[in-house]
Amino acid sequence: MQQQAGLAEGMASVGIDMQRMQQSDPAYAKEVQARMRAMPHDQIMAMSKAMSQPMNQNPNRHNEAQAMADEAAPIKAGAEAGFEYSTQQVGRIVGYDEGMLGEIELLVTTTEEIARSASRTVHCRSQAVTVPQAVCQ
Repeated sequence: MQQQAGLAEGMASVGIDMQRMQQSDPAYAKEVQARMRAMPHDQIMAMSKAMSQPMNQNPNRHNEAQAMADEAAPIKAGAEAGFEYSTQQVGRIVGYDEGMLGEIELLVTTTEEIARSASRTVHCRSQAVTVPQAVCQ
């Protein structure tokens, strides 16, 4: 609310009635808009600077900015902790996957060894074929 009062004060300093422009007089709002469209760029910049002056002098506005700056360190620390946690999670998942792959490779190797020991190569004409031992008996 205090910021709006500062804006109204700033607009009044350049000859604009903010309440009249916003609520009760659409013709006045159009008149102000037309007047601003006709102004040169440097005059609009000077008007903008004059309108914002009361808000810039509001000590609460600067206190809010300071409060945001003071929060920066805890926010940064929280973000870093979150990043570290997620990096560790990825490491745990990759470690689990690598462990599972090792177990799978061991099972495949063992299965291949069992299959080799339980089979024999039979020559059928010019081809060598591996068949289970049970077929040969």
